Amino acid sequence: SPFRGNRNESKYILNITQRLSEIYNIDIESIAEKTTHNAYKLFNISWRIYYLYTQEEPLAWSKKIIH
Repeated sequence: SPFRGNRNESKYILNITQRLSEIYNIDIESIAEKTTHNAYKLFNISWRIYYLYTQEEPLAWSKKIIH
C-alpha cells in the first residue's frame, strides 16, 4: 500500500477501490454500488431522501470519481 502507516482518510477511497477491484476481480462500478447500498442500509438512508437532498442519482458521485 502506498499509504501504509498513514491515517485512513476518505481521500484514499479511489486507491482502496482500485485495489479491491484487482483483488476480487470485479469492476469499480460494482464496488461503488455495493458499498453505497451497504451505507444506505447501515445508516438507514432512503435513496429517495438522498435524491431529494442532492438532486442527483445515488451513484452519481462514483461516476464522477471513476470517469
